[in-house]
Amino acid sequence: GNNYEQQYGRNGAPKGPGRGPGAKTVAGNATPNRSAGRAWFPYEDTFPIRPMGKIVPGFTEGLRAWVAFRWALRWPFQRRILLSFTVGEVLIFYPAIIATVALGILLFLDGGDITQTGVLASVPFIITFAAACHNSLFTFLMGIPFERTIIYHRYSAYVGMLLGLLHGLLYDFGGDDRRRLQDDEEGGIDAVVSGWVLQGAIIGLLAFSVWPIRRDLFEVFYNLHVIYFLIVIAFALLHDATYVLFGAGVWALDFSYRLFQSVFLNKKMATFTILPSEVVRMTFPKGSFTYKPGQYMFICVPAISAFQWHPFSISSSPHDDHVSLHIRVLGGWTRALHKKVENSRYKELDLMVFWEGAHGEATVNIDDDTYEHILFVSGGIGITPMHSIFNSLKDQYRRGRPLKMVYNIWTVRDRFMINSIHAPQERVRSKNRLPMSFQPDILNINSPEEFEDYNDDVESRPNTKWQNKESSVFRTRLHLTGLSRDEEEYAAAGINDAVQPWLRKGRPHLEKIFRKFKHKATKKGYSRVAVLTCGPSGLVSNVEKIAQQESVDGFEFHFHKETFEF
Repeated sequence: GNNYEQQYGRNGAPKGPGRGPGAKTVAGNATPNRSAGRAWFPYEDTFPIRPMGKIVPGFTEGLRAWVAFRWALRWPFQRRILLSFTVGEVLIFYPAIIATVALGILLFLDGGDITQTGVLASVPFIITFAAACHNSLFTFLMGIPFERTIIYHRYSAYVGMLLGLLHGLLYDFGGDDRRRLQDDEEGGIDAVVSGWVLQGAIIGLLAFSVWPIRRDLFEVFYNLHVIYFLIVIAFALLHDATYVLFGAGVWALDFSYRLFQSVFLNKKMATFTILPSEVVRMTFPKGSFTYKPGQYMFICVPAISAFQWHPFSISSSPHDDHVSLHIRVLGGWTRALHKKVENSRYKELDLMVFWEGAHGEATVNIDDDTYEHILFVSGGIGITPMHSIFNSLKDQYRRGRPLKMVYNIWTVRDRFMINSIHAPQERVRSKNRLPMSFQPDILNINSPEEFEDYNDDVESRPNTKWQNKESSVFRTRLHLTGLSRDEEEYAAAGINDAVQPWLRKGRPHLEKIFRKFKHKATKKGYSRVAVLTCGPSGLVSNVEKIAQQESVDGFEFHFHKETFEF
């Protein structure tokens, strides 16, 4: 046998005390309800193990070893350090940017060869186009999803713009006069026009790509991005900037593949349902569609727009029979979708959907047993990817995955108004009896004991009652913030202290939570915790800051945040 079989057995079930279906714990009690379904094994939902493991079972072990190796290879470089920068960005990416810009400035000041500055200005755009690919050899080999490479797409474009500007100024006001005269005699005066139109298109493209425009005026950003992109390609050809076309060609291949896959392979009728707090739920049968917990997909609803694709987190888990997405109204497209479903007879509507994906990968390795202590912090609609992972961990725990503490903290601003109920009450009733502001209610709570109230302390409970129970491993804390309504208005918002003793009113004391979590993990002999967060930028930044502050004295909180800045 190999090392994997020695540790997990041939069927993938962890070996050792308390680590497999039916295994005995140290205290001699049988692990409850942990033998349902197939046994858990590391990276079971990771591509290409999923779905290649079913097609060619003999390759599974080799693929698993490769996935583990690429995690070990990239983990040191993607750890976040000071000011949210990763090690790889500090050691490689930003130094490369600085060196490239410095070289361009030196060539400009030296009045160097115009051809050299032109080539130097073209090279960053190869990275710009390649980094915009959703599928590439780089993302396949390294397992880094494209949303993590968007930063390279953005900054390489800035560098190319700056170097292109220096190249144009050098051509017009400096450099080799004989070369410029020769170009003019050969009709090269067109190079001036094409060069500055190209440069202007690049500047316009970047100007309309800043975050406020992408967030608040996405349609404007997207449409102008396409227009400026076409202008850049056309005038790059006229300007003889052929290096740019290498990157553009790679992107064109990726786009063609995605278009074929989405239009001909990934299309289904999906059911859209109105939920409270301006949330729309989309569901469709899973079928052969495979994905990892926490991933997202781009969807196109032709009934709303045949040309717009928008990314949304998958809120279901891979073991569910249906795929579900929960869409909050945040812009023009989502509002149009909400209005169309709202105007249907039963506030529920079947629409054709095309999708692309699934995409996404956590920056901490939650696919094997690296972490047995995991902390989730979500804000608002940010619950969707986090609880997809949380629910999957529950399923994996029941099938033998070793886990000690998995805590889910969900904070929601009180935003529910009585006039936001547009569907029959039975369609929107919270299955966990949560306040209406907690949408979408996708919590997979199997026992009220999983909710952690103010005086809750697992460590203080008798071991005879709690040992090995799922509710002692998986805990959920709910915080309702911004609560300014009078108590007589609680019923309209679904707030009931009698049935919700675990509901905390006010923001979570994250520093205290981290220290408590750290204390419990340390007592059990563990020195690392995975922290995953998704939500408003203020919440995410605060969680990251605390994770760094509390990573002292040999204990580490390894931090991951979801990225949605496309």
